[in-house]
Amino acid sequence: MNHYHTPYWLISFVIWGFLVLSGSVLAQDMSADAILAELEEATNTIIDSQFLLTGDITDADGTTYTLEIDVQLMPEEELAYAYIIQPDAIADNFIILDGDVVYNYQYLTNQVILLPADDPDALGGLLPADANVGADIGTDADSNQDFDVQLNLSLLFEGWQPSVEGYTSTPEGDAYILRFDNVSEQEDILVDYVRAQVLDGSLEQQTWAPYQLEFFSLADAENSTSEDSTSENSADATPIATLIFRDFVRNVGLNPEDLRYLPPDAEIIDER
Repeated sequence: MNHYHTPYWLISFVIWGFLVLSGSVLAQDMSADAILAELEEATNTIIDSQFLLTGDITDADGTTYTLEIDVQLMPEEELAYAYIIQPDAIADNFIILDGDVVYNYQYLTNQVILLPADDPDALGGLLPADANVGADIGTDADSNQDFDVQLNLSLLFEGWQPSVEGYTSTPEGDAYILRFDNVSEQEDILVDYVRAQVLDGSLEQQTWAPYQLEFFSLADAENSTSEDSTSENSADATPIATLIFRDFVRNVGLNPEDLRYLPPDAEIIDER
């Protein structure tokens, strides 16, 4: 199995957790809890959705990987499909999450690796335990992670501290800026906080939907900040990863069998 550690830990987070932020209140005048409640309510109306996930991830050595992933979700079917266009090294691979099974198709070898969805190695051991993202999802504190195909930001960031940082304009409409602080006491966490731009669904002709997510590591920032540039703004100015949700649409009539399709001549390797 190919191991591309840097792009895959965050890809796995997105695919497993499926960070889709999906009203009649005054724009720019909502609390974080109120925004999350609107997102959760909008999520409950989604039968299926699709979007193009773009952005970039920066490795510890400074290497930047470009992301372009076609994502299709069917929450009621507990089904998701992600086709990788970039990074180039894993282009044409795809991943299917179907209930409690992950199907990891590798184009170069024409193999499908089957692993349980609650296994941290389900995407090749590339979801680090210290990321602490989605770690609270499950039936109880002692359970394994139970990743569901549902579009619920508050569930994904359960245990994190949300706040509203501001309001902004994006190419797809006006949006709230939310911040989620990782307040766990876990040492050596990979992500300290996440900044999200969420389209304001209370505005006419807009719906609650994601536009951008930025992931920040304070340790990374401190290591890369020069001695004469130590302000908080300079330290956290550069995210370790940026995700942009483009062309997000919902309830488009996806066929679950299309999402489950596997090449008929692919070798199946069952690691469950």
